[in-house]
Amino acid sequence: MYRTLERKSRMREWIVSAQRGDPDAFGQLVLRFKDMAFAVAYDRLRDPHLAEDAVQEAFTEAYLHLPKLVEPSAFPGWLKRIVIRQCNRIMRRKSHRLVSFDSYAHVAEAGRTPDEIAELR
Repeated sequence: MYRTLERKSRMREWIVSAQRGDPDAFGQLVLRFKDMAFAVAYDRLRDPHLAEDAVQEAFTEAYLHLPKLVEPSAFPGWLKRIVIRQCNRIMRRKSHRLVSFDSYAHVAEAGRTPDEIAELR
């Protein structure tokens, strides 16, 4: 229990210092929460490179808006919401290749019917 209180106190100090413009304090927050942020991003995006991008953007946004955070103990949940928002932005940007139905019609004609596949199995 003592260690938990100590960690919360240290986190509060880092947040207050970072809000005052201390980049080293914000660096400590990044070190402390980068794994959590990556896990959240990877869970949503299922791509390590996109997850890294989302985390980087989330920490940038968190740094810019940290002075608006009223309660330092809310930082983990606040950061998680920022990460999720960045993941949503990335998913909206992600282009999906569209293929016309007609371009694959010949594939269905050349293949076997579902009955034939079931019989072979």
